[in-house]
Amino acid sequence: MDARGTHLSFPHLNEGLKLAGENDDRKPMEGPKAEANDARKPLEGPKAEANDARKPMEGPKAEANDARKPMEGPKAEANDARKPLEGPKAHDWEARLVGRSDDLQPRRPAYGTTARKPALTGSGRISKDPARESTLEGRGGADIQPRIELKPHIKPFDQRDLADEPTSRSDYTLPVGKHQLKSDSYPNNYAVNKLSTWNLRPQSGTASLTLTCSDFQLEGPASSHGCVWDYLTVNGRRRFCGADGPAAVTASWLRIEFKSDATVTDRGFSCEVEVRDGCCGRSGAGNRIVGGTEVSPAHSFPWQVGLMNPKYGTGFVFCGGSVVNSRFVMTAAHCTDGLHPINITVAVGLHEVGGTAGARVIKVSGIRQHSEYNSAAAFDLDISLLELAEEIAFSDRVRPVCLPRGGDLYAGVPAIVSGWGTLKSGGSQPDVLHSVTVRTVTNAECAAAYGASSITANMLCAAESGKDSCQGDSGGPLVSSAGGRATQIGVVSFGRGCAVPGYPGVYVRVTELMRWIDKTAMDGEVC
Repeated sequence: MDARGTHLSFPHLNEGLKLAGENDDRKPMEGPKAEANDARKPLEGPKAEANDARKPMEGPKAEANDARKPMEGPKAEANDARKPLEGPKAHDWEARLVGRSDDLQPRRPAYGTTARKPALTGSGRISKDPARESTLEGRGGADIQPRIELKPHIKPFDQRDLADEPTSRSDYTLPVGKHQLKSDSYPNNYAVNKLSTWNLRPQSGTASLTLTCSDFQLEGPASSHGCVWDYLTVNGRRRFCGADGPAAVTASWLRIEFKSDATVTDRGFSCEVEVRDGCCGRSGAGNRIVGGTEVSPAHSFPWQVGLMNPKYGTGFVFCGGSVVNSRFVMTAAHCTDGLHPINITVAVGLHEVGGTAGARVIKVSGIRQHSEYNSAAAFDLDISLLELAEEIAFSDRVRPVCLPRGGDLYAGVPAIVSGWGTLKSGGSQPDVLHSVTVRTVTNAECAAAYGASSITANMLCAAESGKDSCQGDSGGPLVSSAGGRATQIGVVSFGRGCAVPGYPGVYVRVTELMRWIDKTAMDGEVC
């Protein structure tokens, strides 16, 4: 029997039993203390009245706490659930419209009540609060400070075996090929008190990594509590221990953690990480929005998704998004701000709104909105990840988009934006997915139009004469197809009108948020 099964003796427990016998609760207490503790004797005097639950409260406090008395005054009106909301906060899902074509607009449309293609008035801008109104109208009236995510430190790959050292954290970028990952001293027992972490990424943003273990033997489990002694985790998933190692796991990056306790050890593990060209960003078919055209043939952009409100069925897309992996979809924070997962469904494999052929509608189990998003600060860090209630099954019609690796600024490159947004500012939405090609511009050029305080390092701008994203395209992908693979470089965020000369469309700069995306959406697989 190991140390956990050793019989231990605790003499003081016997003393405790003896003391308990001396205070045998079968013998009634006597004297003043007995009366004080006699629960059967009712309280008397002022304290008895104060504690008598049957006696109603009297005086001003009684009125303040009387739940049967309705509230009066301004607070009563503010809390009266039967009174409809008024003012800027009344937008909610019914989204009151402010017809100001000269204001910056989030590219999310307002909801109609029954219309399949709701017509928007004016610019279709959603007014949320006076702070946003003044900030946007002033074009940089607020001092927006860039909040740039730090790049992860990546070691160059210089060995085929991934090093394992006690209490270590090793970051690697791996080329295409197979790489060995083993516990220390394998096949001999690993050491006690181990805490090792491997962060593995492919050198190419289009590649994927697959982890498989040919031999796996850690201590435990020995109880219903699962792996509590020695264990291995992959991308934050459940703990693996005993002979129950992870099955093949394929992801765009891997975070592997191994921990051992201070006592029993075992043989350990021998695993392999294969880096290969993945399926991300591959068009489902040959590929042939304002100024845009229908995506033809259908399903040419298999990473594109539409966000819907179950209240309106499948006849209305209020925002776009993109498939990151089997569990997560990326969109704009202003599409999810203030919403509950029950208010959103995600349509994957969708081409025609209202048509269900080839499409699948999935419920959302969680909204992971960037914690520093601030709608009053000109939509900085305007990004959210939606966790799906069911995993996506990849096919020719549904695939993840590639994500950028490295520090490319993507200035002056052609890029494609797609969605079911309006075809002009204030217009109606099309039934089918549209796309348009624009060209990215530098942040300096963009700041010259919007004001230096309105454009941060977390933003990317793109424009083309007569072409732009528009209301309803919010959250959708801006992709660069360099190398024949679609890599998402932007998320549709906001703009002044749609295709207004001199004002580029503004997008979230995905390269600046990759660390946050990797960490937030790591519990999902790719192909």
